[in-house]
Amino acid sequence: MKIATASLFLIINFVFYSQDTLTLQNCIDLAKNNKLPLVTQYKDLKLSELNIKFNKWSLLPSLSAYTNLNSSFGRRVDPFTNTFATSNVNSQSMGLSTNVPIFSGFRYLYTSRLFEIEKKKNQLRYESNANQNLSKVIERFIEACKIQFQIELFEQKLNSLEQLQLIQKELFQEGKISSLDTLRSYNSMIKEKNALLELNNNFKNAQIALNFLIGLPLSSFHYLNSNDLDLFKVEITWNEENLISEIKLEISKLKEQIGVSRSNILPSLSLSGSIGSGFSTNNKDFSLPGNPVKPYSEQINQNLYEAIGINISIPIFNKGDYLKVQKMKDLEKEELLGRISLLEIEKEKRNLLREQQFIFFKSELEIIDQLIESNQMIYDNTLSIYKEGKIPYRDVEIAFFDLQSLHTEKMIKELDFILYQLIN
Repeated sequence: MKIATASLFLIINFVFYSQDTLTLQNCIDLAKNNKLPLVTQYKDLKLSELNIKFNKWSLLPSLSAYTNLNSSFGRRVDPFTNTFATSNVNSQSMGLSTNVPIFSGFRYLYTSRLFEIEKKKNQLRYESNANQNLSKVIERFIEACKIQFQIELFEQKLNSLEQLQLIQKELFQEGKISSLDTLRSYNSMIKEKNALLELNNNFKNAQIALNFLIGLPLSSFHYLNSNDLDLFKVEITWNEENLISEIKLEISKLKEQIGVSRSNILPSLSLSGSIGSGFSTNNKDFSLPGNPVKPYSEQINQNLYEAIGINISIPIFNKGDYLKVQKMKDLEKEELLGRISLLEIEKEKRNLLREQQFIFFKSELEIIDQLIESNQMIYDNTLSIYKEGKIPYRDVEIAFFDLQSLHTEKMIKELDFILYQLIN
């Protein structure tokens, strides 16, 4: 039995101490460099930057080219010769056209602001998701630390049970106890070993979950150093604060959306220009015998045209679309302001609950310390009386496990208190 226990300890110590050590700061640094959980938010952020960049291109002139090939039949007017044609005529036209926007009701200004607001929103969402990932890393790290501490406490518990078995051996030889006590302590040892194996399995699962968040190989295992957790400081923004910031950006966005709608009822001004030419088999040279078709290059020169114009569009009636949009945006703004007020109240509620929870944690830890002190005395006295053979082993076992449970509970409460301080 001692050999099996020693082997178990050896395996556990190998798992813990043969691996690299990770602190909470190490995990947070690794999580910040792990971009995989944020690929969607990163894409949205880059997309908003592209929208800002290419929106400036809307101010540039547009340029397009065209060409047409036609074959006509029957009686009609040839556009190139302005004469009637009855035979089959093949024609070609080509040209370039351009349009230069001069004024579009300040649409560019409003859309530029909208894209800037969208970029700020995506930046905020990126930071918010990164913030949530950090919270998850802290939670996973402390949960893994809880299991690691429980494993160490179980090691101590098994050592104590071994010492108790040595005492039982002496008491049995002296005839103060029966072999039934040694069997009971042996059964307790087996149960604790089984619980320890289960804890080790849970610890491995917790490490896999932690490795997933911080970007380490999933199969790697580390000893978690939690010595400075109570002194650790990290910037974690509350979810209410992020939501309030995002809603304020939404309110700014409403104003610009109304501006875009207003630009639709304002006049627009643009310059246009075009140049082109064409060729037709109906364009013949009647000064020559046989009336041959004029050469291609000659027709292109003769039919060359240029045009330039100013285009003005003045909306007269748009069926009240602008007023409808304005009313709708006012309703949305009222809703968003109400959500901000609600979030401010939730933020205040969180502060009050946080203060109350701190008081509760401290009071609870003080009570557990008192219980540990009294249970330690109970266990020591129970063990002394047991050595005299005056009480059964069951009383010793109850006192022992009560004391160990209090140590475990204290450790878990302390880590819960640290976790609450870090992410709330």
